[in-house]
Amino acid sequence: MDVDLWTKIALGISTSIIGFGGIWFTKRQHTLGARAASREEYKFAKDFFSELDEEPPMHAFARQKGFQAIAGDSSIPPSIIQHLMSFVDPVTALQDYAIGQSYLKHSPDLQQRQLGFGGPFLVTHERRKLWFIGMVTGFMSSYFIAVAPYFLWLLRIISASTAIGWSVITVPTFLYSAFMFAKEARQIRAAMRLVKVQNDKADRDEIIESDDRD
Repeated sequence: MDVDLWTKIALGISTSIIGFGGIWFTKRQHTLGARAASREEYKFAKDFFSELDEEPPMHAFARQKGFQAIAGDSSIPPSIIQHLMSFVDPVTALQDYAIGQSYLKHSPDLQQRQLGFGGPFLVTHERRKLWFIGMVTGFMSSYFIAVAPYFLWLLRIISASTAIGWSVITVPTFLYSAFMFAKEARQIRAAMRLVKVQNDKADRDEIIESDDRD
C-alpha cells in the first residue's frame, strides 16, 4: 500500500511538473512570437514612413494599403489613420478609434479636430457622460437581475427549484443585456477619451502657433 501511495504521489508530482513546464514553454513561445511581431511592425512602420516622404510621391493605392497595414484594420479610412498617427500615443489612439468608431464622426475639413461625435444627442460632454453612466447602470442592473435567483436561494427566500426555473430565463436574457450595456459603455468611453486627447493636442498646438505669431 505504501508503494502504491508513493507511486501516486510521484505521478502527481510528475504530472504537475510536466503541466507547469508546458505552460512555461507555451508562454515563452508566445512572448518570443510577440517580440518578433513587434520588431516586424517597427521595421515596416519605419520603412513606410520613410518612403512616404520620398519623391516622387507614393502611389495612392500603396499609401492606402500602407496606412491600413499600420492600423491592422482595412475598414479604417487612411485619412483617419494618418490623423491618428499625429497623436502623442498613436497606438492607443488607434485602439480607442477601433473601439469607439461607432460613436465618432469624421470631418477632414476641421484639420486638427477631425473626429467628433455623431448625432445631436451626444453633442455636449454632459450628455455623453450621462449616456456613459446610463450604460454602466444598465450593465449593473442587468447583471444583478441575472444572478438574483442564486442569491435569493442562498438567502433561503426561494427554493432551489424556483431559483433554477428563474435562472433559465434571467441568466441568458440579462447576461446578454449586461454584455451589450458593457460593450456600449466601453465604446463611448473610448470615443470620449480619443476626442479629448485630440482636442487637448489641438489646443496646445494653437497656443504654440499663437505664441510664434506674437
